[in-house]
Amino acid sequence: MELSDIVVFLKALAHDAGSIMMARRGKVLDIFRKPDRSIVTEVDLAISKMVQERVAAFAPHWGLITEETCQGHCPEQEIGLIVDELDGTHGYVQGRGGFTFQCAFHLGSNLLVAMIHDPLANRYVWAVRGQGVWLEDQGQVQAVQPLQKREWRSLRFANHRHYMTDTLRKMYAMMGVRPDNIIPTGGIGSKVIDFVMGKVDVLVALNRNVKPWDWAPGMLVMEELGYAFSHLTGTPVHLFAEPSVLDFGYIACPKEHWNRFLRELSWITERVVPDHRLLRIFREELIPAGIRGNFSA
Repeated sequence: MELSDIVVFLKALAHDAGSIMMARRGKVLDIFRKPDRSIVTEVDLAISKMVQERVAAFAPHWGLITEETCQGHCPEQEIGLIVDELDGTHGYVQGRGGFTFQCAFHLGSNLLVAMIHDPLANRYVWAVRGQGVWLEDQGQVQAVQPLQKREWRSLRFANHRHYMTDTLRKMYAMMGVRPDNIIPTGGIGSKVIDFVMGKVDVLVALNRNVKPWDWAPGMLVMEELGYAFSHLTGTPVHLFAEPSVLDFGYIACPKEHWNRFLRELSWITERVVPDHRLLRIFREELIPAGIRGNFSA
């Protein structure tokens, strides 16, 4: 099976997931609480059922990891699909935008194809390992060029429009980020589309847990566009690894600013993992020298 065939399949899957979202948007929904207290709706579950049926028919040998079917740790599959059925569920339930369907095809830990769809804006973003990124906006398709270099003080930061904590305010203030350079965004998939469209340059996320479906599509898109993507400590983000003490928060930014961001944000990671030996090695030896290569291997 060619990667181009997988792109066609994932785009059709994304289209149908978006159709389910839009058909139920604005209506009274059945909403449930998962064990972790996050919410799931009948729409998430309907998309999950559709994905399972379509993948089983298209490639029955594929493994499938989705937000609504994977509980706890998700073991690495040899080959298969990682899916977030409805990223940005809260915004969707509340009638806002910023919700997406996102998925990624992988061989082991190697991401090969990513697809993100914003049905409200009628946009698709997809990436193929080693071949680049494409944006379809209102039916018009274009290849996305690698990011343009931007000076430190001109960087624009993606921040969820309904999530601003005291720690985030302190973080922006300490880095000298102007308020007009903090750009309101939606869910993770929506943030990635904002990167692709050139609206934002940096994302600093302070949450500890990164699930495979949260960032698998975005990681490949970011890599193909030339961004660095890592935990705030500088450690790579592993899709299927059990969380470690160093897996706190993550950053997506232009590679030329990556070392500086890790230094600027050290007060956050030192508070979370103080005096950790691996953290000192990253700070004292690897960060000054600069880490090159695949930031999310």
